[in-house]
Amino acid sequence: MIDASWLSPGVRAICFAILTATKYDHNMFPGAIPRTFGLITSKPDLQLVLRLVLASLNAIALIFVRRAVSTRFGRQTSWWYCTVDMLAISSSFTWIRSLNLGDVCKVNFAYYALYNRAPKSVQAPSKNITIAVALLTFTAVVFRSELAVLLALLALQLLIEGHSTFLNLVTVGLLAGLTSIAITVAVDSYFWAQWPLWPELYAVYFNVYLGKSADWGTSPAHTYFTAYLPKLLLSSSFLSVVGATLDHRIRSLLCAPILFVFALSALGHKEWRFIIYVVPLVNIAAARGARWMTSRKKGFVFKYLTLLCALSLIALNFIVTLISTRASMANYPGGVALDCIQRAMRRGKQHPRASIQSRSPNRRLIIPPRTRTPFMYPFLASEPSSAYGSWTYNKTESLTPSMIASSSFTHLIT
Repeated sequence: MIDASWLSPGVRAICFAILTATKYDHNMFPGAIPRTFGLITSKPDLQLVLRLVLASLNAIALIFVRRAVSTRFGRQTSWWYCTVDMLAISSSFTWIRSLNLGDVCKVNFAYYALYNRAPKSVQAPSKNITIAVALLTFTAVVFRSELAVLLALLALQLLIEGHSTFLNLVTVGLLAGLTSIAITVAVDSYFWAQWPLWPELYAVYFNVYLGKSADWGTSPAHTYFTAYLPKLLLSSSFLSVVGATLDHRIRSLLCAPILFVFALSALGHKEWRFIIYVVPLVNIAAARGARWMTSRKKGFVFKYLTLLCALSLIALNFIVTLISTRASMANYPGGVALDCIQRAMRRGKQHPRASIQSRSPNRRLIIPPRTRTPFMYPFLASEPSSAYGSWTYNKTESLTPSMIASSSFTHLIT
């Protein structure tokens, strides 16, 4: 069960004053594993506001990262970082989606704390390390357990490079971890009506220990490096290699993210969203490479050749992002069908692609999981009225045709 499937209905339920936890959508259709909650006049407008809030938080976090890049690598590199990041396909997929509940935002704030220091400084201030470790610990405990791997690798790097002591890291980790556990257990135990419940611990048990994540498909060990990262980074992958070759600070910055991807490659089930956290750091490396390629002063031919190469790579990112964004709009045909049914009923007409037979004032709609319906379906529910009645949605799995035929459903999306 991915995060968007419970965040959107949860926000809708809270904002529309559903006060009884057992009546929330996540209890009616719980999915494979529980996930933690996010509390954030019409229902589509609420969905828009939710995504604008997430986009604003991510934009603010990236502004802070850009400031850290400016301080650490120079203003020109920070300009290139903005360009590379804004034109990356990963930005259009993560800024406004409830898929990762703003986890990328919190990780970016941690990156800011770690790397916002002078160009020649050998280590981050102790206060900044404390903030970064606390933020990553909170995010790993409450929202995304895979970040514990990234946190462990960053902590190991801090120890090896002498930026912090073992006692300090353990103290901060324990304090932040215990506080985070108390928060998530208190909140999620109430909403899921299970006591005690730590969703991310159960996610690790379900997906890793029991190996149930393989039920959603498995991929070869090299998939992150040969498929997902190239898709997320596009031509920035080449620019990042240039940056890492030229600057030892970039090589140090990329150590933990690369090892993080290697570690997650050991799991059979792979998704791009599990490694999205490394993209900002790789984009910093790409920005450093782009700055070098566009600031050559010697050699007339070499100067303009490298400039043209860098600009062409950035332009390629922009073109591919435009095409991919357009294509992604067709990812959820079930959502189009859902909207068509409601529009047709409001107009009193039958849509050519939506079978509408019932004239019941209270309509019940079954939505099989395979239709790839977007998870904001509660926001599409029409307001009750004497003219059109109200809609009741149902996403119960494993229903047979005979069960559907004998039920009270009036419409079916397939």
